[in-house]
Amino acid sequence: MADEPWRDLRNRALNGSYRIRVPEGIIQSAATYVGDAITVIDTAASDKNRSGSYGSMTNFTAGTDRGQAGLFFGNLPSGRLLANAYTDIAAKLLNEIIPAYKKALADMGEALVAGGRVMANADGSAADKFNRIKRDSAGTTTMQDKIRQVERNRRYLETEGVYRGQWRDDNGRLPDWANNADRKRPLQLEPRFKPGDKGTTTVKISPEPPDYLDYARALSLGQSLSGKPVFLAEMGNAWLRMASGIQTAFSDLDNNIESLKKLGWEGQGADAATGAINRLSGHGRQLAQTMNTIGNNLVNGSGWTAVVVYNMPTKDKPTPEEENAWTRQANDAFNNWYLPGVGISGVIPDLVPPTGIQGVSGDPGDRGGGKDTGGGGKDGSGSGSGSGGGGGGGGGAGKGQPRKEFSPDQKRLEEQARKEKERLEREARERDAENRKRLEDYYKRQEEAQKQAERRAQQQAAQQATQQAMQQAQQALQQGLQAAQQAAQQGLQEAQKGLAAGMPPLSSLAGLAESARDAAKSGKGGGGAGGGGAGKGGGGAGAAGGPQSVLQASRLFPRASVTGAAETAVGTGRAGIAAGGAPMGAPGMGPAGAGAGAGQGAKERKRAEFLDSTEHLDEALGTPPVVAKPVVEK
Repeated sequence: MADEPWRDLRNRALNGSYRIRVPEGIIQSAATYVGDAITVIDTAASDKNRSGSYGSMTNFTAGTDRGQAGLFFGNLPSGRLLANAYTDIAAKLLNEIIPAYKKALADMGEALVAGGRVMANADGSAADKFNRIKRDSAGTTTMQDKIRQVERNRRYLETEGVYRGQWRDDNGRLPDWANNADRKRPLQLEPRFKPGDKGTTTVKISPEPPDYLDYARALSLGQSLSGKPVFLAEMGNAWLRMASGIQTAFSDLDNNIESLKKLGWEGQGADAATGAINRLSGHGRQLAQTMNTIGNNLVNGSGWTAVVVYNMPTKDKPTPEEENAWTRQANDAFNNWYLPGVGISGVIPDLVPPTGIQGVSGDPGDRGGGKDTGGGGKDGSGSGSGSGGGGGGGGGAGKGQPRKEFSPDQKRLEEQARKEKERLEREARERDAENRKRLEDYYKRQEEAQKQAERRAQQQAAQQATQQAMQQAQQALQQGLQAAQQAAQQGLQEAQKGLAAGMPPLSSLAGLAESARDAAKSGKGGGGAGGGGAGKGGGGAGAAGGPQSVLQASRLFPRASVTGAAETAVGTGRAGIAAGGAPMGAPGMGPAGAGAGAGQGAKERKRAEFLDSTEHLDEALGTPPVVAKPVVEK
C-alpha cells in the first residue's frame, strides 16, 4: 500500500471495501478515544498555553535572519546560525508536524466511523459524524480530566521543572569562577549526540577559534546575551510542555483501544484498526521523545549562556588593567562554555512525522457479497477469480482470495514496533511516577513555606504585643513617679511656708536692736524733761539694763534671741514710761527738794549688779538651738 495505514483504511471504508464487524457502541467508543487524542494535542499546542517568548520565536519567518530579537544565542556568527536553526525547527513543529498528526488521527476516526457503519447516512459524511463525536467528547468529565492533567504538567514545568536563567552543577552549586577547579566543563555540556548520528541534523556552523574575543567583542557579546538565558529557558519549557501533552494523548489512546478488547473489539477489521492506531501512536511517542530532547537542549543552553553573559565585561571605558583582566576572563568563559555549548546545541534531533509507515497487515476487505467474474468448477477451480465468498456465476462456489501472510520484513517491523511501544510505555510510567513525586514534594515545600510564614507572622505579632505592653507599663511607671515627685515637692513647699509663717523674718532682728536703742534714748530724754534726778537715773538704768545686752545677744545668737529681745524691749519701754511719770507723783515738792534729791541720787549711784552676772543672758537666750555644721565641698 502506498498510503499510510490510517489513510488507506479511510479510503477503503469510504468505498465500502473495509468493514468493522463489532457492536456500534464499541465503534463509537473507539472513535471517541481518537477524538480525545486530537483534543489533548490541541490543548498542549494551543496559543494560550505558549509563553510569550515561545510565541515570539515561532512567529519568525523560517529561513530568514531574525535580527536583534532572535539573538538568543548571542550576536556572533555561530550564535546567529544556531538561533535560526531552532527557530526553523519550531516553525516546522507547529506548521507541519502537529497538523500532520492531527490529520492522521482524523483519518483514523473517519475510518472507524465509515467502517463501522455508524454514519447518519451513506453519502460521505463520515467526517461530519466524527467531528460531532469529537466535539461531544471534549465536554465529558474524562476529557476535562485529561486537559487538567496537561495544565498541571504545564504549571509544574513552569514553576519547578525548569531552572530559569542559571546553570547549576550536579551538587546544586553555581560555578565559582574564582576557583580554578570549577572551570572544568560540567557533565551537562557533554554531547548528547554526535554530528552525523542517525535521526539528527547538525547545524552547519564554523565556530570561532579559541581566545577569539577582544574587549570590544566581549562587551558586545555580553550585551546581546543580556536576558537571553531566561528566554531560552522559557522556550525549552514550551517544548517540554507540548511533549508532555503529545505523550499523554497517544499513551491514553493506546490504553483505551486495548481496553475495548474486553468488550468485543475483535475480528479482522478491528485488528486492522488496532494495528494502524498502534503504529501512529508509536510515532507520536517518538515525536514526544524528540521534543523532550530539544527542550532539554534549550534549557541547557540557558545555563551555558548564563555563565557566558555573567563573565562578559559591562564597562564602556575601562582602565588598561581592567581591560586586560576582563578580556582574560571573557575568553576563559568563551573557550570553556560558549564553544562547547554551540557544538552540543548544534546537533538537533529530527522531528518524527506520521509518514513513511508501512501499511497494515492482511486484507481488511469485506468478504461477503462479492462476485465471481468467471466460471468455475464445483470445487472452485474455475478460471474466474471471485472477490468474495459468495456463489460464483460459473455454477460452483468460488473461493475467496487467500489471506495475505506476513513477510519476514513485516514481521520484523511488527516486532520492533511492539518492543518500541513497550519501552516507551515503561519510560512514560517511570517519568509520570517521578513527576508525581516531584510535584508532591513541590506542594509539600509550598505548604511548609506557608506554615513557616504564618508562624513568623504570629511570632512578630506576639513580639509587637509584648513590646507595646512593656512600653505602656514603662509610661505608667514614669507617670506615677512624676506624680509622686510633684506631690512631694508640693508638700515640702507647704511645710516651708508654714514654718516661715510661724517665725519672724531674720531681717527684722537688726531693726529690733535699733528699736531697743531708740527706746533707751527716749527714756533718757524723758528723765531730763522731768527735771528731776529720778528721770536721769531712770534713763541711765534704761540704757544699761536691757537694749545693750539684747544687741549683743542678737549678734551672738540671732535666732534664739528673738523672743528675749522682744520681751526686753517691752520691759524697757515700760520702764521708760514709769520713769517719765515719776514727777507727776510729787507735785508738792519744791525745787530745793528736788535739787537735794538730785544730789542725794548722785551720791548713792552704784555699779549695777547684773553687769557682773550672766544669769540674765541665760534667761534672755533660752535653750540654744542645735545648729548643724555647714558642709563645705572639697
